[in-house]
Amino acid sequence: MAHLLTLAGRGLQLALWIVLLGFVGLVGMSRVTRFEALVVRSGSMDPTIAIGSIVIVDRSARSPAVGAIVSFREPDGSVVTHRIVGIQGGQFVTRGDANRSPDAIRRPAASIYGAVVLSLPYAGYAVHALQQPAVFLLLLLGSGGLIVLGALRTIYREVIRLAHHEGPINEG
Repeated sequence: MAHLLTLAGRGLQLALWIVLLGFVGLVGMSRVTRFEALVVRSGSMDPTIAIGSIVIVDRSARSPAVGAIVSFREPDGSVVTHRIVGIQGGQFVTRGDANRSPDAIRRPAASIYGAVVLSLPYAGYAVHALQQPAVFLLLLLGSGGLIVLGALRTIYREVIRLAHHEGPINEG
């Protein structure tokens, strides 16, 4: 039973570290690569990209073709992800896959933020949860606590082993 609990604890610790490192990787990716992770907050791209998905955007891809899914900056500064359905007068015509008609605004090439290269369905919900200070703190404390408990267990076992050792330790 103790062995099973040890395995479960190590599995939980590994899972917590994977989640934490994955979150740090997604957040830090944009600082060291041309890619950025964005969370999809609306259903305009359903069913291709579901609400709560993470899209990985290649910020260097600023000349996409018709049919490509791109993220672009709106005049208010927000970022929207839609499909390019045409080009008119040197500007991109975009439309969300769930929408019947194209967007009213034509997009100049300068507004293209990048092309979507990958979609991770529903992973945005986890990122959103981890952005909450209480959840992030619990994750840090949980993984750190498991490390401390593991170290204390190792120390305890070593003390018990040394206490049961008979006679002086031979260094020879």
